[in-house]
Amino acid sequence: MTIRKQSMTITICIILTVLLIGCNHPTSKDNTSDSNSSTSIAQNDNSAEDENNIIPTEKSIDLYGTYDQNDLLIETLEEKYKEVTLEIPQLNGLKDQKIQEKINQEIYQRIMEAVKETPDLINASHYTYSNFANVISIQTYISNNETSKQLYFNYNLINGEELKLEDLFLKDTDLLTIIREAFYKTLVQFHLMDGMNGQVVSLDENELYRIVKRYNNSENKTFSFSPSDIYLYYKDYAASVSMKDHADQICIYSKYLTEDSLYERNDIGKKNIFTCANFPDNLFKIFEFGHLEDNLWYDVTVWNQQFDETIDSAKKEQFVAFEERIYESVFQQIEEYRKTAQEHPDRFYIFLAKPNVYIESESVWNGEFWDMTYTNRACVNENIQIFEMPMTLYESIYKDKIIDAYRYRYFAMQGGVYLDSEVEEGVTLTEKREEKIVPFME
Repeated sequence: MTIRKQSMTITICIILTVLLIGCNHPTSKDNTSDSNSSTSIAQNDNSAEDENNIIPTEKSIDLYGTYDQNDLLIETLEEKYKEVTLEIPQLNGLKDQKIQEKINQEIYQRIMEAVKETPDLINASHYTYSNFANVISIQTYISNNETSKQLYFNYNLINGEELKLEDLFLKDTDLLTIIREAFYKTLVQFHLMDGMNGQVVSLDENELYRIVKRYNNSENKTFSFSPSDIYLYYKDYAASVSMKDHADQICIYSKYLTEDSLYERNDIGKKNIFTCANFPDNLFKIFEFGHLEDNLWYDVTVWNQQFDETIDSAKKEQFVAFEERIYESVFQQIEEYRKTAQEHPDRFYIFLAKPNVYIESESVWNGEFWDMTYTNRACVNENIQIFEMPMTLYESIYKDKIIDAYRYRYFAMQGGVYLDSEVEEGVTLTEKREEKIVPFME
């Protein structure tokens, strides 16, 4: 293929629209004078870490910018504890082995302490929220039949120190107001879901005050974060802060960047992902997108496909070859539009393809279960959208539409980026969505 491969992500937070907080819980800077008063965040002094080649500028999030995932593996250490196999996250790939060992030991010890405090343990697993910009955020879930607990591990990888919530924000950020708004939205959501049929309800202001005060005053605020959101945890409550909505206050994308790589390899993490967008790891066989020309954006997304174990190996081999030819034809069409884009620099072209190719199957009920057999035919749907528009319309509307499509929370469920078929005036849309059934066996 002549098209360069780039990888990016997805996801927009679904934002709960709520009423502004009342006078006791303002959305602007708070001027209260008690122990719950607003305090600014002190900027960390990075001067002592010059030997790590830290890029000194802490910047807010560029919503038109991109970021890279770390070239770091977060592997699973399986360890037997009584009758349960524990799954413990462990880092692999830092150049500085002392820092890697420090983080791994701290994670291991905290998990083992929690496991030993959990009677009748049935599960210990983990999930990676963040692995980018020289920081990580990992959640470990430990449970028995009655209770569960979560541990959160947030580290900067330059020196292996744990991150505090304040480290994610710029100096002088009014963190108290952000915390208050996040928990306010959570409590409103709880009330709306508690049998109120979606009506606006009266919120217990005292409950909100207690939660915010205790969380804000805690020395170690419990949190995790993804590229799109920051999650705050207090007892049974979980609140979220959209990074996109607070882009001018958050610096985690830039704060711990270094001129020299911290990693042994350079081919693990995905690169050039839009800020505030997550990446759906291991979901897709093909996930390529980017600018081929200044006026051509392309995206080709193909799901990983699982085959039934009963399929004949020769048939599977021929189908895979046929499948690849279909995908290659899609890229050839993109190359044709590349030529068109070069000929019309005042026009912008968007080529989106989610080709779906699978073997036709037949099922017969044998009295106990369905017997499935694969035919020699394939179902093919190129599922293509092609938008053509004036460059001015792209700059004013569709540039943001494209970026937001990758931030959309349900990107993975949709199987890739798509844009609404209800186009703006001046836009020409061509779609290829017809499903064809064709033989693939020679």
